[in-house]
Amino acid sequence: MQGMRCTVSMTYWLVSLILLAAPSRCFATLEFYVANHGNDQWSGRLAESTAEKDDGPFRTLERARDALRSLKQSPSAPVHGATVTVRQGTYVFNHSFKLDHRDSGIPGAPVLYRAYPGERGIL
Repeated sequence: MQGMRCTVSMTYWLVSLILLAAPSRCFATLEFYVANHGNDQWSGRLAESTAEKDDGPFRTLERARDALRSLKQSPSAPVHGATVTVRQGTYVFNHSFKLDHRDSGIPGAPVLYRAYPGERGIL
């Protein structure tokens, strides 16, 4: 009985260690992408469109903002933050792009808008 209790304790300890050692994989932030070649009907979760052109980045920052707003209201809200990554290109607005209190993050779970690494998005 002593040996079995030791095995169960060791297994519990190892599983706990594995979960604590890899939080970035288990609790990754949500990321949406915006690109001039995107489509606001797509998921926005891919940096590039698929070969079939049936999914890829959003076309507009407004669509990415609205997707985040919707998700924040759902039970599966991104509790570890979210990022909107803007791909290379110039983005022209016919009206102001507005962000308000609904678009902010919380300590430890920020909402970030940024350029894609190595690229420059011009607003």
